[in-house]
Amino acid sequence: MRQLILIDNQIRQNTYSAADYFVSESNLSIYKSLVETPFSQKPIVLKGHSKSGKTHIGRVWASKHGADILSNLTEQTHFAIHNHCFIDDIDKLTTQEEIEALLHIYNGAIESGKILLMTTRSLDFSDVLPDLSSRLRSSITYSIPPPDDELLRVVIRKQFYLYQTRVSEKIVDLVLQRVDRSLEAVVDFVALLNREALHKGKPISARLFHEASACVSKQKQSQ
Repeated sequence: MRQLILIDNQIRQNTYSAADYFVSESNLSIYKSLVETPFSQKPIVLKGHSKSGKTHIGRVWASKHGADILSNLTEQTHFAIHNHCFIDDIDKLTTQEEIEALLHIYNGAIESGKILLMTTRSLDFSDVLPDLSSRLRSSITYSIPPPDDELLRVVIRKQFYLYQTRVSEKIVDLVLQRVDRSLEAVVDFVALLNREALHKGKPISARLFHEASACVSKQKQSQ
């Protein structure tokens, strides 16, 4: 099968839409709990590994419940809470000003009776602001579960779609069977395959897959 090799800047953008969010047996429970079930008036923390789907389900939640998506928190110090709020990747907040702004929004959401949904890889903020760390630990916490085969297969296909790359089902099977069983590993490996295909001017084949897989194995051994 011939394949058109496209340059990196032709990658499609992830829309984070509800229609694009795939619900499988592995994430059905958290989807129902977070998105479909009426929630209590308490902040929510969604915890998960990098590229595990936190942003996507958070955006779906925000869209369904009319939430404001907040970024650049240092500009939100005096932000008045009128709607539910979504803040992504709070573990990437690095400055005291950002942390204090998050604390302000956290308290404001509680006072106004609105829900604040936050995503993070970690709940430990004790070294930055102990007050915030204790509040996060008292929030409702959900954890992104490990993906099942059905979800992994959908994500593999979607990643190739985002790169505008057509591959055979055999390649999808190889990625599913040989790559570490996490969404982060799948996303990173598909990106590597596309880079290798571009660099070598070749279509993505089983041979290219094995070459890329061997490269990943060597990198792991050297770490």
